[in-house]
Amino acid sequence: MGSRAAHSSRRERQRSPRRPAVPDVHAIMARLGRAQALITVAQRSLEADDRMDAYPEAVVLKTGLAALDAVYDELDAADRQLYGLWNAPL
Repeated sequence: MGSRAAHSSRRERQRSPRRPAVPDVHAIMARLGRAQALITVAQRSLEADDRMDAYPEAVVLKTGLAALDAVYDELDAADRQLYGLWNAPL
């Protein structure tokens, strides 16, 4: 009686394609920087420790910090390169 067919003839609203959200690289870099700072403090405190058994942990932290620094520098360079490309005059 007053019911509609399952597939009505009405046009469905066309949806505009959504652009994916752009990640906030600066916020990510800030969090990475805070993590680096924490590891730096831990590494320095172990180096300042007079215990001989703290040396292996200090070496591991120093190695990990060097790896994080390298990643941070790489991300920073990529961010500068992309930022420059996005803001280049057309």
